[in-house]
Amino acid sequence: MLYYQSNYFGQNGDFDRISAFNPTNLPHFHRSMELVMVDEGKLDLTIQNKTYTLHAGENALILSNQIHSLQSKQKNHSWIYVFSPELVNQFYQASKNKDLIHPIFQLQPTFCEMIKDVLTNNKSSMIAKKGVLYLICSELLNQTAFKEETRRDDYLLHDLLNYIQNHFTEELSLKDLSQKFGYDYSYLSRFFTKILKVPFVEFLNGHRVTLASQLLKTTDSKITEIADIVGYRNIRSFNRNFEKIMNTTPSNYRKIYMESY
Repeated sequence: MLYYQSNYFGQNGDFDRISAFNPTNLPHFHRSMELVMVDEGKLDLTIQNKTYTLHAGENALILSNQIHSLQSKQKNHSWIYVFSPELVNQFYQASKNKDLIHPIFQLQPTFCEMIKDVLTNNKSSMIAKKGVLYLICSELLNQTAFKEETRRDDYLLHDLLNYIQNHFTEELSLKDLSQKFGYDYSYLSRFFTKILKVPFVEFLNGHRVTLASQLLKTTDSKITEIADIVGYRNIRSFNRNFEKIMNTTPSNYRKIYMESY
């Protein structure tokens, strides 16, 4: 399954920080950039289907709209900073349509402490945060470089995925999207597969099944009712897609969850 975090679109100098113990999440992406700094243990980071193991003292930068996930196999702690690309606009412009050859890099311990002092302090000015982020980008490019990647249309991607996120429980097809946004059906089909690495229908089913799994755990609603709530008008289609994604039936999923609590 693949998730789009529209809340991290990254406008108007958005900045968020997370003190993460043993972070694990599913593949997702957002327009904002993301800096991961591991200070205890080790953490697996997957970017665009390539997995890196970060040890204490190592850092990684995830560029705008790169598909990524975290997996913790042992105890660890990281500071994660999610920030608007415009905070480092010169670097952002240089990174468009590119990947980093190697997104993992190291910083001097004294520099790391200075970064944490600025980025974790609520009183730090936006100018101070910008300065630190630019220094990080500069040091990253001292240790690696950009390489060309397939062209992306970030704003079209955001508009499409934001619309899907708001309407995925309704009847929704790629034809509807092509009419809504004024793009050729075949172009949008290729766009989804090339950029997201999954077809539109698979992406849509992932959202629906994720919501269904939450409702199975948190409500007493009948499975037929849940299927209808998340956008399936055919219970067989719901059961088939749920089992394909979750590797179990909806009824068994609920049973396992109830027995564990």
